[in-house]
Amino acid sequence: MLNRQITVVDRNVDKIKSDVQKVKSDNKVLKNTTIKIKKKTDKTDFGKLNKTIDSNMDNLNNNLVKIKTLTTEVWKETVFTGGIIKNVNLSGAELPGAKLPASVIADANLSKANLSNANLSSATITNVNLSGAKLFHANLSSATITNVNLSGASLPEANLSFATINDATFSRHAYLSDANLMRAKLKDVQLSDADLSNANLRGADLSNANLRGANLSNADLSNANLRNADLYAANLGSADLSYTNLSNAKLLRAKLLSANLTGALLANAHLGFANLQGANLSGADLPGAKLQRADFRNADLRKAYLRGANVLNVQIRDAKLHDADLTDAISQPVGEKDCKGTPIGATFTCSKK
Repeated sequence: MLNRQITVVDRNVDKIKSDVQKVKSDNKVLKNTTIKIKKKTDKTDFGKLNKTIDSNMDNLNNNLVKIKTLTTEVWKETVFTGGIIKNVNLSGAELPGAKLPASVIADANLSKANLSNANLSSATITNVNLSGAKLFHANLSSATITNVNLSGASLPEANLSFATINDATFSRHAYLSDANLMRAKLKDVQLSDADLSNANLRGADLSNANLRGANLSNADLSNANLRNADLYAANLGSADLSYTNLSNAKLLRAKLLSANLTGALLANAHLGFANLQGANLSGADLPGAKLQRADFRNADLRKAYLRGANVLNVQIRDAKLHDADLTDAISQPVGEKDCKGTPIGATFTCSKK
């Protein structure tokens, strides 16, 4: 099977070399033709020369199209299982459906390449430029991706489940909507302003990740690790963050409308000015959390643990606080009481529903 694949590649490569040689020959003709133009100036000669130039340019363009087509066919028809691709420039290449499972891709330029529907499962990708690349529906499950530039790359519905991604940059509006990143290891990755809406990040490790301004609306982040993650001004509306570790996370000005934070760990998290209207924080653990001026209106905080939390000037109108623990919460005594009878620093109507 492997010999047949190598034969197919060799045959196509030989054809490409032949066409490249033809292109070089045509270019030589064009050069000679240009010299003739300088020597001959009568109208008849110009007419003939123009026809010659047009004919050579047509041949040149046809050969370039053939080379591009053959290159694409090589990638489509051949399975490079366990192959090694190093030090190549495939910028802007058309490689849809490429079959590269368990391959090693290193020190390569694949910027703006089309790798839609490509199979890169279990591949090892190191020091590769994939900025602006198209990876629609690409299979990168269990891949190991290190020091890779994915800025502006499009990965909608891509499969990155169980992938290990180290020091990768997805910034500048990388598109990962509906992508599968279940149990992926994404420690320290740069995902600022990325679109992860509707993405599956269940059980993923995003500790220390930069998600500033990212769109995570409707994403599944249940049981994920977001410890020390930067989610400043991120959109987490209607996201599933149940039993997620958000300890020490920066959620300043984050949008968490109607988010599910049931049983989430938010110890020492910074939620200042965050919008949590209608969010479910029942049973959530928020000891020492900074909640100044956060909006918890209509939120469910039943059985939430808020010992030592800073609740100065929070909005909790019509919030459900039954059995919530606000012992030693930092507040300004305005006279009103929460459900446990502890003074807190907000004006609200407590609900025991």
